[in-house]
Amino acid sequence: MPLARERTPKDPAPGFIFEIEKVTDRNRRMPPDLYVVIAENSAQAPQFLQSLGKAHSEHLAAGAEGVAIVQGGPYLDAEGAIGGGLLIFKSDSEAKVRQFMEQDPYFLAGAVVSLTIYPWRCLRGHPLGHEDMTLASRPQ
Repeated sequence: MPLARERTPKDPAPGFIFEIEKVTDRNRRMPPDLYVVIAENSAQAPQFLQSLGKAHSEHLAAGAEGVAIVQGGPYLDAEGAIGGGLLIFKSDSEAKVRQFMEQDPYFLAGAVVSLTIYPWRCLRGHPLGHEDMTLASRPQ
């Protein structure tokens, strides 16, 4: 339903609000295909980060059937140490993302204490920096 109010000089062009409503409505109806993963490190994680770093990177780069990493990297705690990872995946199901993450060398070694996965709809910008968000376009 369009907003019923008087326009002010600072308002966007008349069609702008309608366009936002169309996009928002479309996104409510679309199943998510992006997932944000927050992987929290365990207290033992530092001993694994260096020894398993290469295997972890290779696992993420390889992806799996129906799962591709879009963006990812470590987040830092208050002291500047790696507290865990924040990753964005393109996938057709949350279950596939969880299964993929549970096969990660860090997870298998006990370096990850928790995985939180959220369906995500990107409304600002593009996670890859362009509009081609197909699984076939994932970085190799």
